[in-house]
Amino acid sequence: MQALQHVYDMDRKWYLSVNNDFATNGNIGNLEFGGTRWSMQGEWKTGYKDTRGYEAEGRLGRYIGEKQWLYPYIGADWTCRKGEAGERNMFRQTTKKDREMDGTLGARYTLPLLLIADARIDTDGKVRLQLERDDIPLTSRLRLSFSLNTDQDYSVGLHYILTSHLSVSTNYDKNLHWGVGLMLTY
Repeated sequence: MQALQHVYDMDRKWYLSVNNDFATNGNIGNLEFGGTRWSMQGEWKTGYKDTRGYEAEGRLGRYIGEKQWLYPYIGADWTCRKGEAGERNMFRQTTKKDREMDGTLGARYTLPLLLIADARIDTDGKVRLQLERDDIPLTSRLRLSFSLNTDQDYSVGLHYILTSHLSVSTNYDKNLHWGVGLMLTY
């Protein structure tokens, strides 16, 4: 009975994980604070030049079901990039301004091969579909990550694990372009 209580206690704990890539093209990272049911997640990309801009996204959601493949969420999305106004996504929806802050409502679903499909709508009525995967093992120390969405944004990155908390990385992002740097993992 005491062992079962210990399992239930571990199930209720919340954990923090952070990845931050300090690269020559910008600062790219994500964090998650959550347990087995609820999770707060955040992602950011900050360019070092005004034309590269920044974007940050936060969401709060709950995993549904025993397998935890479905994650409906509410969130916020901040974007600032000069010259972005007038861009169209794959659904012919136009970005109205260079600086936006929108609320979002969506769901993330884990597909086979641990691909994450994300569908969301924001407070301006724009729909975005995204497909992503982090930490695809190529060798015992080399990892691949990618992301692409219907806003015609995409990124791909490689990182080579030096220690459990430090990696050497390289990435290409549509807005930030090429970069190399150090990735910290906690």
